[in-house]
Amino acid sequence: MKILKNTLLTLSAIIVLLLLVSLVLPNTVKVERSIEIKGQCKQAFKLVNNLKEWNKWSPWHQLDSTAQFNFTAIAEGAGASFSWKSNNPQLGEGSLQIIESYPDTLLKALMRFRESGVANVSFSFIQNEETSKITWSIENNSDKIPMFYRPFSKYFFLMMDQMVGPDFEKGLNNIKKLVEATPLIYVGEFESEKRDFIGYNYIGIRNKLKGAEIGPKLGEYYAMLQAQIKSQNAKEIGVPFTINYSAYGDVYDMQAAIATEELMSVSEPMKAGQLAPGKWLVVKYYGAYDKISPIYQKGFEYLAQNNLKPSAAPMEFYLVDPKMEADTSKWLTEVVFPYIE
Repeated sequence: MKILKNTLLTLSAIIVLLLLVSLVLPNTVKVERSIEIKGQCKQAFKLVNNLKEWNKWSPWHQLDSTAQFNFTAIAEGAGASFSWKSNNPQLGEGSLQIIESYPDTLLKALMRFRESGVANVSFSFIQNEETSKITWSIENNSDKIPMFYRPFSKYFFLMMDQMVGPDFEKGLNNIKKLVEATPLIYVGEFESEKRDFIGYNYIGIRNKLKGAEIGPKLGEYYAMLQAQIKSQNAKEIGVPFTINYSAYGDVYDMQAAIATEELMSVSEPMKAGQLAPGKWLVVKYYGAYDKISPIYQKGFEYLAQNNLKPSAAPMEFYLVDPKMEADTSKWLTEVVFPYIE
């Protein structure tokens, strides 16, 4: 009993000593790492601002292939968040939410841990002439941690740089590899990219329309297509788009279409089809629709100059349209040129 009593007294003394020492330890900790990449800030920013892109570069996403990641309806920008749950003690449970997002310059987020409180995370982006600097940091304060864990958290703070720093370095290097492997492309004055398309189903209405008819008719066709999707309890995915088969003078042979999760059964004038998987040249056009025509010539010129052959009719995907934004300079249409190498 005496040995047990002495052992308990010794342990108690150690605990008291640790608690006393914790009173003078720093209340805050900050871990920060930076990297220089050959590329534009906007390329790196997209990988961070869209939380569904994190699986491409985040070292934590690669720790446990069985981890559960749940995303909110908003995937990018302020308000976007995801939560995770893993049996791997290095991951555990938690969530991350973007609270501020300034395109290509700064992103701030809150990272919540099940038992360790809340940490402030930030990514800053500085554009130089030919390179960009990315800085990833995390800050924590023991005041934000439940009372019982505060003394122990301060000891954890002392080791945090060694524990988290290497992960930051790995993540930043992954971003560097991704950005430098996909240099920016410009078609005319518009930023573009080569994209691997996985394919999906759609329903559409094809017709030959004069220029003045396109706007009203597309609105009518999309309403019909959405009503058909709803009547079959099918699921619409993506944004409305057109397949543009040909143009002769002021007559345009085109199909208004909406992608669906499953291949539907429809009757005339609607048709069901599939967009085949393949490679796409995607031009991000900002502006009014009546000035979009030159993009087609420049897109086909780019393909020819790079020994790429068109493999299907070009398409337009309407990401920002007049119903969403009054300013025509903010209308975003992705003009797609399927190709083969």
